[in-house]
Formats: sequence, C-alpha cells, structure tokens
Amino acid sequence: MKKPMSRVPNYKAVIKLMQKSA
Repeated sequence: MKKPMSRVPNYKAVIKLMQKSA
C-alpha cells in the first residue's frame, strides 16, 4: 500500500484550503 505522500505531504492542508475556497 504505497501512497504518494511524498508528492502531497500537505495534501490534507490543500483539501482544507479547497474546502475553504469552495
């Protein structure tokens, strides 16, 4: 179960920003 965490280390922060912008 290898996840692209390296590519998106702050993917959670991005989602939060997206939800805020949405």
